[in-house]
Amino acid sequence: MCGIAGIVYRDGSRAPDRVGLQRMSQSMAHRGPDGNGLFVQPGVGLAHTRLSIIDLGGGAQPMSVLGGTVTITFNGEIYNYKELRQDLIKSGHRFRTESDTEVILRLYLSVGEDFVSELNGMFAFAIWDSRDRKLVVARDRLGEKPLYYSIGGNGMLFASEIKAIKSYDDSSYTLCPRALDDYLAYGYVPEPRSIYQEIAKLPPATIGVWSAGEFRTKEYWTCNGDIVEYSRQDAAEEFEALLLDSMRLRLRSDVPVGAFLSGGMDSSIIAWAASSVYPDQLNTYTIGFAEASHDESADAEFTAKALGTRHTTRHVDGISLDHLPELVRQYDEPFADPSTVPTFLVTREASRDLKVCLSGDAGDELFGGYPQYLWEPLERTFGRLPVGIRRALLGVPLALLPEHVKGIGWLKRLRCSGAERFQRKIGIFPPEVRERLTPVEQREYIDYQATILHEYFELEPDEIRARQIADRETWLSGDILVKVDRSSMAHSLEVRTPFLDHRIVEFAHRLPQALKINGAEQKVLLREVARNVLPSEVLDRPKKGFGMPLRDWFRGKYRSFVEDRLISKDCALRGLLDVEGVRQVVEAHTRGQRDFSDQIWALLWLEEWARNES
Repeated sequence: MCGIAGIVYRDGSRAPDRVGLQRMSQSMAHRGPDGNGLFVQPGVGLAHTRLSIIDLGGGAQPMSVLGGTVTITFNGEIYNYKELRQDLIKSGHRFRTESDTEVILRLYLSVGEDFVSELNGMFAFAIWDSRDRKLVVARDRLGEKPLYYSIGGNGMLFASEIKAIKSYDDSSYTLCPRALDDYLAYGYVPEPRSIYQEIAKLPPATIGVWSAGEFRTKEYWTCNGDIVEYSRQDAAEEFEALLLDSMRLRLRSDVPVGAFLSGGMDSSIIAWAASSVYPDQLNTYTIGFAEASHDESADAEFTAKALGTRHTTRHVDGISLDHLPELVRQYDEPFADPSTVPTFLVTREASRDLKVCLSGDAGDELFGGYPQYLWEPLERTFGRLPVGIRRALLGVPLALLPEHVKGIGWLKRLRCSGAERFQRKIGIFPPEVRERLTPVEQREYIDYQATILHEYFELEPDEIRARQIADRETWLSGDILVKVDRSSMAHSLEVRTPFLDHRIVEFAHRLPQALKINGAEQKVLLREVARNVLPSEVLDRPKKGFGMPLRDWFRGKYRSFVEDRLISKDCALRGLLDVEGVRQVVEAHTRGQRDFSDQIWALLWLEEWARNES
């Protein structure tokens, strides 16, 4: 895994600032400590910092072909590069390295801009083609690897991280008020916005071309298709074949590959698949936490013994808020997922032994594992009533109940439909609370209708399926994969996610709902596969949260910390939010009226981010 950055000017004769490019590279040294390089021509500059995984000696970047006329800076892994390489050799291409990077370049030369659809992998890259003086950038289908860009009067800057863009020169960047509302609504800033007005995210499955001073983008892949009626056995057999082939590709590496093993079903299936494909004994890896509510090390050790893996458990002393300042600097944007802290610790410990680790992420999004999906049938039954009738039935009790009453959030959800109801379930703050938190002059930017979710509910009449698609298209790329990328790259660790092979994603999309959720049983298909390959104990284990005991902390040992940070006179949030609204949230939680722990965590992160900006 690597860090990429660069600039392309409107003025093709302008010389890029080498020192600025070096600052961009140095700001992301954690993404690639094994090497760095620059490519500079009039009008364009590319930078790269490398984590060596494939072709350790020959894969240095930026890499050029055709005498330096076509050059790439690339972050990620192309898992099917060997198959693509053989096809290119048959068509006359000659390779000078064994790297997947050169495969990308030569496939581009062979096919043109549409070559991206042939790649199976996680990637973000930029190709400079001096023949046409154009820059081609692209991002993988699901958004495993990030790419930010900023277009100004002089041209376009791009990088793997926001901090790299900001480090190029002394340009100023301003907060985007719509992105701030997005953050308060969802806990992250969804694509294409970033927290800054001047910086955007290239969406997943998108290719962009800068040419003649203009930037155009197009989507090269969408996950669609009709539902296919499978029997359980047929679906299990097809999924198992896809998973094993995905694993075969993702075990390609010139350095050792391990696997995270939590003891839960998803990571256990990944460890089983890797053990089935890997010719030697697989190294599996678990973190043990002092907090019993979060410790799954005993479960993982049981599964590792059953699978015959070479298992390591590392214990960390405990989870605390001490890592918050470091995390805020690493993420560059406000990011409210509390599991960032344990994920940061897990990847830190794994990086002491490994450069590459397999993960079981995306099992919940693809196969129906989130608890909120079980609420949908009840809410849908009530939701069949016209919105006006629902609002009338609930209007009186809602008007009489104080805001802090437990369960009022569920009652308010029942008044809404589709996207709005889903936002209230999965989000941080509902619209009426965001209104209280937002200064009057900024309230025009509040999204009351959950706009980014609407398209999924408009196109899909089955609301539970719409929720799953929305999670895959927004939460997965905007939260889960960001968390994995930032935490792992902070420690120069590459994480590969076999469930995110696009063939598996397409297969999961076609599955009938009964093979995902059937009554109270979730992840039906995964359980069907697991019954044949894993001990029965794995299937019966309750899901443990991979987070922190925030509710009790914010009422106990961290109560004064919260109050000092969020409602003190020197609170940095005073420039962004209405501090009276913040105070109401904090006091409702500390008095035990409502569990606002996730909301307070989101505010703490925003406060730390605002302090860094000042």
